[in-house]
Amino acid sequence: EEEEGEEEGEEEGEEDLGIIVDSKGLNNIEGEVRMALIVRNDLGMLKGKVAAQCSHAAVSCYRQMKDFIELDSYNPIMLKRWEYGGQAKIVLKVNNFEEMEELLMKAVSLNINNYLVVDAGRTQIASGSETVLGLGPAPRSVLDL
Repeated sequence: EEEEGEEEGEEEGEEDLGIIVDSKGLNNIEGEVRMALIVRNDLGMLKGKVAAQCSHAAVSCYRQMKDFIELDSYNPIMLKRWEYGGQAKIVLKVNNFEEMEELLMKAVSLNINNYLVVDAGRTQIASGSETVLGLGPAPRSVLDL
């Protein structure tokens, strides 16, 4: 039996957040580059919903660094390192929004690319709920701090 995820053609709300940072200062840090996807555990999302929300965060983090040359987040050098390194991703959980917000603020202070998915409320979760925080791609040594 399939779990409920996102409905076909459904996109997240237009209120998705994140704080644009310039991660180019991280380009000279050696080592593996990965993306971290931080999922709120308190929302009780089913696996299909978590997968859809993580996918949205991953694609959005990628696009911020690739597609928007006018933004400080544009960083093709970091993206190439991530792509050539196998596009590593790690999924972690937090207990609530406060823990997620703390990680977001720490990421911003370290100039880590970030994207916060805010659910549109069309399926399982109340509209406006922050579901997944995408971080990176960034050097693993920086993400692990």
